[in-house]
Amino acid sequence: TQSTWELCRMCNLAPFKGFLKHFESNLDAWRQYYESKDPQEAPLPAQWNSLDIFRKLIVLRCIRPDKLVPAVTAYVNAKLGDKFTQPPTFDLARSYTDSNALAPLIFVLSPGADPTMALLKFADDMGFGGQKFNSISLGQGQGPIAERMIIKAKAEGTWVLLQNCHLAVSWMTALEKICEGFTSDTTNNDFRLWLTSYPSPKFPVTV
Repeated sequence: TQSTWELCRMCNLAPFKGFLKHFESNLDAWRQYYESKDPQEAPLPAQWNSLDIFRKLIVLRCIRPDKLVPAVTAYVNAKLGDKFTQPPTFDLARSYTDSNALAPLIFVLSPGADPTMALLKFADDMGFGGQKFNSISLGQGQGPIAERMIIKAKAEGTWVLLQNCHLAVSWMTALEKICEGFTSDTTNNDFRLWLTSYPSPKFPVTV
């Protein structure tokens, strides 16, 4: 298997001299490590537990590669701090300040995360609530309605939220053309187009 080949290659490195012989002679101990729920937190058998953290990652990579990501995350936390592994708190006001009327603002969704309520409150705070804020959840047949909303909003300087763009894959090309047509001459400076979507390979890169 690939894991076996990786283990053999690792044993050619100087810090792991004698590892393979110990592994073969202590299968029960290594099996316990392999079957551990969280091997990245378990001690290595015998003298191998004295390896530094990085070399322990190499062992883990060979025996339980499925646990490498949380192990590397813990390693980065220990060496550099959690600011390199924890996503920054989303700052809606700052994103708005950095935006302009010609480029949509996109929320990339994740399970359990819905920015709609936060956006609605922010719109109210900025004076774009009520009639100045329109939203639609995209799906089959909703594209033309969304297009009319955008055309009206960019002329009047209001906000539009298109939710769940990933559910309207066939309309994404049309959305791309609409966004490419935004110009400073025809778009009110107060206009904003907000989009929400789960990651999708069909989402237009230019948008």
